[in-house]
Amino acid sequence: MKFSFFEINESKGNVFDEFASQNPCSGFQQSFTWAKANKTEENESFCLCILEGEEIIAGGIFYLTPDENGDYLYCPDGPVLDWSQNNYIEIMETLFFEACERINVKKIMFNPRIAVEKIGFSERYTKCGTDLDSKYTRIIDLDESENDILAQMSGSGRRMIRIAEQKELKLKKGGKGDAEAFYELYLDTSKRNNFPSKSFEHISTLCKDLLEKRQGVLYLAYQGEEAVAGAIITYFGPVAYYLYAATRSGTQDTRAIFLVIWEAIKDARNHGLRVFDFGGITLGENTWSGFSEFKQKFGGRILEFEGMYLYTKKAE
Repeated sequence: MKFSFFEINESKGNVFDEFASQNPCSGFQQSFTWAKANKTEENESFCLCILEGEEIIAGGIFYLTPDENGDYLYCPDGPVLDWSQNNYIEIMETLFFEACERINVKKIMFNPRIAVEKIGFSERYTKCGTDLDSKYTRIIDLDESENDILAQMSGSGRRMIRIAEQKELKLKKGGKGDAEAFYELYLDTSKRNNFPSKSFEHISTLCKDLLEKRQGVLYLAYQGEEAVAGAIITYFGPVAYYLYAATRSGTQDTRAIFLVIWEAIKDARNHGLRVFDFGGITLGENTWSGFSEFKQKFGGRILEFEGMYLYTKKAE
């Protein structure tokens, strides 16, 4: 089979977004919207593809990552290709080799959203000691009715939603001008929980793109005139992704964030999406266990993926 190698720029990004969004083993991190937001953090990215004729058969958005042992490319939620093909290794390694040649690096770190029982890379690639993104996620199947989705939540999750419903909160679907209100909550949450935060430019660029492309929703919950909770939910293909959520210190007793996420789940279902993906979770006690426990209250099921692997370009 004869392949050609091609780089897609932002002006043609919708072509790759369409390809990636329809692949069940891809995710929102393989979107130009995410790449554009990350560019504000000085994360340089490249969209590199393999073509067969005029058709994209494999590709990925790769981030150039500085490292004291040599820069490498990172391909989150990727690469994007048909993993059911017998020659998927040939296609992927052609893509990786050409990407290394184009960007002048020797290594690529990648973590496709492939279930562990379906495929293994351990004999061919190096398993990374730590994952940049968790290999676990929690999802809710949106084909169920609202009542069934609510019923499969934990008892405490349903109770928190009922408490929030009694607090006279006002839910708002924000516009581009509401990024600042969300960012205030986001910074508050990051400081309170001691995790690194993105810049305001990252959040505002993300919100602007999502809203213009109708790829997501910015939710805000108000108590009186004060925003007390919010979330950014993205739509990519048939999946809604929980991307960011935040609350105001001292107002957690309103349980507003539970009402926000429940509203987001219902909206995603009514929008015709098939899955609500809570993003990375961890198992056991660790720095992120509090976030994982919060997501657990909404029920659903856990998916485990292959995790992070390292491809090293062979010497010619």
